[in-house]
This record gives sequence, structure tokens and C-alpha cells, in this order.
Amino acid sequence: MPIIKVKNRNTDGTPVLGADEKVVYTDEASWYGSDKKQVGEDGGVLYVTDKNVIWLDAKNKELGYSIDYRSLTMHAISSDPKHFSDAEKFLYCQIGFEGEDFYLVTKKDVEKAYEAICTCSELNPDPEDDGEAENELFSLENPIMMREGIQSTRPDATENNQTSGKDDVDEKMANMKLREG
Repeated sequence: MPIIKVKNRNTDGTPVLGADEKVVYTDEASWYGSDKKQVGEDGGVLYVTDKNVIWLDAKNKELGYSIDYRSLTMHAISSDPKHFSDAEKFLYCQIGFEGEDFYLVTKKDVEKAYEAICTCSELNPDPEDDGEAENELFSLENPIMMREGIQSTRPDATENNQTSGKDDVDEKMANMKLREG
């Protein structure tokens, strides 16, 4: 299961970690679900470890989530004001290619949180990925991308994917720094 509910904490409120797991970054943060509603009342603490991304609620000691890096298929920094008008930048994360997405609004430095997640994600490669495969999600030969009308730049592209939908994707992606998880 990609998201694990965290109900146990150490006596000091920090997450219970695996034997060889280490925290590499912490920040106060609010967790928002895919419906963009805040989880918990007063935010919580983001713990980026070398094995998982963990968020623990500040008040409710039985509310928290842990996601391993292999389940985190995408993470990005976004500055789209349509999502959160009170946050200049925030983290967007996706779990699985057809899974849930969530947002983290950090208090200190979203760039440092993002870099910590990127670094730790690279430490946890997918064992099924041979390292030589192309990124199929964003490939213009991907049937989903073709169905959505993304224009291919390949000379052998068919007329079926030569539509104006590319402009919509370019606009949506302009505000995000993408990094595959």
C-alpha cells in the first residue's frame, strides 16, 4: 500500500523510523489532499528521510502519513495560484500513475524540501527499472498523450496527434519543475 497511516510516534513526537532510516530534512508543513482540503487543523511536520516522506499532524498524535519513494511517481514545485492563493510555492506529489495526489505547503523553504525529496528518491530506485528505459509517461508515443492531443515533434508522427492540445499542457507545466520520483 503506497500511503501508510502513521499512528505511532516516539515520546518526543518524532516518527518511529526503521533501523537504518535517517531524517535528512524537516519543516513545518500543511498536508492537503487531492480535494485541496487541509488535513488536520494546524498543520504538522514534514520529515524527509532516506527511505520515506513522512508527515505528522501537529495536534492529533494519531494522524500522519508515510510514503515510500517507490510509490511516489512524481513530485514538483508549483506556483500556480489557482491551487493555493496563500502559498507562493508548494510541493505537488503524485502516488502511482493513476493514484492519489497531494500537496505540501511548507513554512521554511520549499526548494530545500524538494531537493531533499529528489536526493532521497534517487537513493531508492525502482528495482524493476533497468535504468535504460525511456520515460514512458511523457513520451509522445504514449497512447494517453496521443489521445489528449499532444503534438509530437517526431518527423514520423501521425496526423492523429497533431492538434492544439500541446498549448494547454505547456501552460500547465510552465509553473512546475518536474522531477520523476
